[in-house]
Amino acid sequence: MTINNNHYQHIINAIRLIEEQRQHPSNLDINNHHLESLLSQWAGISLEQFNQYTSKEYAKKQLEHYSKVDESKQLNNPLLHWEEYDNTVEKNDASTLSIHFGTSQTPFGLCFIACSSNGIFQAEFYDQSNDLRQLEFHLHKLYPSASFQKNNAYIEELSHTLFQTSEATATAENINILVQGTAFQKKVWKALTALPKGSLASYQNIAQAIQQPTASRAVASAIAKNNIAYLIPCHRVIRSTGELSQYRWGKERKAAMIAWEASNI
Repeated sequence: MTINNNHYQHIINAIRLIEEQRQHPSNLDINNHHLESLLSQWAGISLEQFNQYTSKEYAKKQLEHYSKVDESKQLNNPLLHWEEYDNTVEKNDASTLSIHFGTSQTPFGLCFIACSSNGIFQAEFYDQSNDLRQLEFHLHKLYPSASFQKNNAYIEELSHTLFQTSEATATAENINILVQGTAFQKKVWKALTALPKGSLASYQNIAQAIQQPTASRAVASAIAKNNIAYLIPCHRVIRSTGELSQYRWGKERKAAMIAWEASNI
């Protein structure tokens, strides 16, 4: 269920309160009826479940589960169409490129999405109007010869498909992603798309999955450069200790995404 950005900000604040309570359990009581109601609307979960899904103990269990799964199988079931469109933006003459862009409410706040007829090549969360202006400026700078059409209604419809349908349905509806990056970055990002919804993996797990077990730091760097949020699910990669680590669009948003997915599997 998509909620407005003010409600989502309450979710972010709740995560901060929960973390503060974990660090100073005697100083804070967050058993709040309003918060329970908000979490129920947002993800159909209780405060207790939300607390559980964002805990280090839960993260560790998810990592243990990942380690028991054959990594070759994890990389053989991509959930999005990728190969056919992998280099389309790079190969096309930018002057023939028509880009639709706009913003949408999502379960994780506001998201800026840009796409062409071939697929999605940018999906980034933002919190402030200044952030949105920067995203639009950067998009125009990357493709100065392209034609642009701001279409929030279309992006809202697309966003519903991305965030409010099951992955199986989304795949059936032919969602394509377009990526630009180094060969190594693309290898990492493609590995991420094979991580099932609700699962978690460590940077080391991903390095091993792409058969470069000593490349954990490089994996982390590639993940940080991903600009297609959620569809390339870098939020599902955490530290081997169970700590969430940083996230390009905010650590609290990462925790919210993990809890939301856990509640939907």
